[in-house]
Amino acid sequence: MVLLESIRAAIGMKMREQALANQMAQARTIQHSLLPARLAVPAGFDIAALSHPAEEVGGDVYDVQEVEEGVVGLMLADASGHGLPAALQARDVVIGMRMGQAEDEKINATVARLNDEQDPVVCWTGDGGTYDIGMATLSAAAERNEDIIYICYDNEIYGNTGGQRSSATPAGARTSTTPLGKADEKKDVMSIMAAHRIPYAATLSMSIRSDPFRSRLPTARSPSGSSTPSTWTTNACPPSCIWAYTP
Repeated sequence: MVLLESIRAAIGMKMREQALANQMAQARTIQHSLLPARLAVPAGFDIAALSHPAEEVGGDVYDVQEVEEGVVGLMLADASGHGLPAALQARDVVIGMRMGQAEDEKINATVARLNDEQDPVVCWTGDGGTYDIGMATLSAAAERNEDIIYICYDNEIYGNTGGQRSSATPAGARTSTTPLGKADEKKDVMSIMAAHRIPYAATLSMSIRSDPFRSRLPTARSPSGSSTPSTWTTNACPPSCIWAYTP
C-alpha cells in the first residue's frame, strides 16, 4: 500500500513538472514572438536591443515602432511575475500598443484603454502654472486636443511664494512686487484657449452662489458634438492680493 502511494506521488510530481515545463515553453514562445524582428531606426541613429531574462522566461518586452516619418516610439515594459500569465499580459500590452499606433490613436488614449480607465484625466493648477510658467505645455495640450479636464484655480497672484504679481493679476492690484499697483491688464487666457479651438471652455466664480458650478464639469466632461473631448475650465475666485481700490 505504501509502495503504491509512493508511485502515485512520483507520477503526480512528474506530471506537474511536465505541465510546468510545457507552460514555460509556451511563455517563452509568446515572449520571443513579441520582440520586433526589425527595429525602426531613424536616419542618423543606431538602435540595438537585447532581451535576456534572468530565469527561463520573464515578462520583459521592448518594441521600437515608427510613429511618423523621422519619429520613432520606444516602449519598455515589465510584466509582474513570470511564466505564462506574465507572458500573456505582456502580449496584450504589445498588441494593444501596436493596434493603437495602427489606428493613429494618441498614446495616452491607448494606455487608458489598456488600463480600462473610465474616469477622465483632471489637471488642477493655479494661475502661475496656467498663465505663466505652464503656458507652453497648456498650449501644446490644447493644440493637440488632449482628452483632459483642465481647471485653473485663479487667485490672481503667486500665493505660495510671497504674493508676487502674475500675469493673472488685474491692473491696479498691489502685490509684493507691485506695491504701487500693477500697471498691466490681466492676461486674457480664455481668448487664448478659444484661439486653440478647443471644444469647451468656461469661467466661473466661487463667490457667486448662483454660478452653476455643478453643471459645468459634466458639460466639460462630455461637450456636445465632440468625439474626443478636450475640455478646459477656468475657475476664477476672489483674489487674495491687496487691492488699491474696492473690487
